Amino acid sequence: RDGSKFYVDIMLNQMEIDGELFGIAIVRDYTLLKKAEDKIRLELEFEKRQALTDHLTGIMNRRAFTTQLTDEIAQLEQHGTPFAVSFIDLDDFKDINDEYGHLVGDEVLTEVAASLQSNLRQTDILGRYGGEEFIILAKHADKNIIMQLAKRCQRSIQQLSIRTDQNKTINITASFGVTVVCHEQSMRQAIKQADDAMYQAKRLGRNLIVLSDETEGVVAIPAG
Repeated sequence: RDGSKFYVDIMLNQMEIDGELFGIAIVRDYTLLKKAEDKIRLELEFEKRQALTDHLTGIMNRRAFTTQLTDEIAQLEQHGTPFAVSFIDLDDFKDINDEYGHLVGDEVLTEVAASLQSNLRQTDILGRYGGEEFIILAKHADKNIIMQLAKRCQRSIQQLSIRTDQNKTINITASFGVTVVCHEQSMRQAIKQADDAMYQAKRLGRNLIVLSDETEGVVAIPAG
């Protein structure tokens, strides 16, 4: 009467009485059972999402990202669909934690994640790989596309300004290692190639984008 939805289970049978067949319908209200089942299903779905989400930033965690990367490598092998990976490490992040505390460090990580996400295409995937490390999977991307994407993300991070309780401003930079994933590379090899390029950016002075390319070798791009 109040317009609410309810669920029933109907069992049909027939019975012969004095030579005549009668149809019998047994109707059972199982609304409470259905609601309980739906609640359990939603809780399981939530737990699954939580298991694949970085709790601080709300983006994919390492486990979820590597699963996506493995799937993308399979697509590359089957259909030749190109993609690229960018490994990102915040510069001098330990100094931020040491000077301002982990709560400020957490705020920096959250702001950086939001900044990166806002510069991605709809098909791109962002994950937190661990600590102050982030990783991007850029689908249908060659080296030009991934470099443009990395430059946008780098500029966006540089424009962040985090204010502390002591009224100090924290400026952030990051080092990027980018690579286009090739045939016959495993998930580990693809990540290592981008990671090695990132460490090369660190060695060359930080706040750089380093492209690891099969034809051009290592190419460093300064901030700008």
